[in-house]
Amino acid sequence: MPVIFGQTSIDASWELDLWGRTRRASEGATAALEATEYDREAVRVVVSAELARNYLLLRGTQAQLDITQQNRIIAERSLKLAESRERNGVATRFETSSARAQLATVKAMIPELTQHRNSLMNGLALLLGEEPRALNEKITTHSAITCRA
Repeated sequence: MPVIFGQTSIDASWELDLWGRTRRASEGATAALEATEYDREAVRVVVSAELARNYLLLRGTQAQLDITQQNRIIAERSLKLAESRERNGVATRFETSSARAQLATVKAMIPELTQHRNSLMNGLALLLGEEPRALNEKITTHSAITCRA
């Protein structure tokens, strides 16, 4: 009596594609893959555009903050000058009050601009996949944006 050590079976099947159903399904899958690739590229473009927009807004806000800081220094000097002029009888109390109000207005702008700058920095970090405040040391200082004609 013969001894059987193993059993092997191979099942093979095929289908006659008379109406092109299999070919159309394959073409549909290929088209879906291409659409997914185009969607991925579209997302990359959108993220890149948002990154550029955020960066330019950040640099603009940093420039505004620098100008506001310079204006604060000028307003402080103007107040000292107006107070000195009032003490010496050359100016009126109105000029001193006006200089004081100008200084208060400029000082009030600084926290708002600082908060906006920090928000843009955190948004930029988020778009780059970094933690909040990760970019603070790298882009805290303002560098001028120049346009060439």
